[in-house]
Amino acid sequence: MISRTSTLHYKSAPENLREIARQLGVAHILEGSVQKSGDAVRVNVQLIKAVNDSHLWADTFDRKLTDIFSVAAFSAARTILEQRLAVKPEHARTIAVLAQVDAGLGRKELAIQEAQHAVDLMPVSKDVYDGALVLEGLAQVYTWTNEPDHAIELLQKLVTMPDYVNYARLKLHPIWNPLRGDPRFEKIVNSLAPKDQTK
Repeated sequence: MISRTSTLHYKSAPENLREIARQLGVAHILEGSVQKSGDAVRVNVQLIKAVNDSHLWADTFDRKLTDIFSVAAFSAARTILEQRLAVKPEHARTIAVLAQVDAGLGRKELAIQEAQHAVDLMPVSKDVYDGALVLEGLAQVYTWTNEPDHAIELLQKLVTMPDYVNYARLKLHPIWNPLRGDPRFEKIVNSLAPKDQTK
């Protein structure tokens, strides 16, 4: 990867990508654009194979300006997780975290698919701890992708596993904020409350 300072003078240049890649000594060019309207931001990014101008990857991110730093953080995390998966492609816990990152990036279908794949790789029957961990990851993905029925169904299952989900985690952790106020979620939380708290 070439540094930003080395590529800065190409910022708005309509030059031939093959020539730019040759000058920089790279095989691929990452290019993008940012559009802003009010507090909305659209970031378009694409990875291009310079030798034949073919698109290897492209994505668009639409966010409110206030969310832009979370998009950057989720994108950086995704890059790190992809590197880990290149070494261990079927590592269930890494795939579960990648699913949560994709849910944070608004990639609902991909996030659900990844989280379900992690559960399939590491069922609770195979490993009680890691299985429950990836199952909770799927519940989080459902929570973040506006699928409360599925999330609550999984939380009800997790509550039956001794010492896995606790009152404080469900009551206080912001991951579960989208479920707050749902009577089914509140019932689960209250079922875990210390006995003197339920009076």
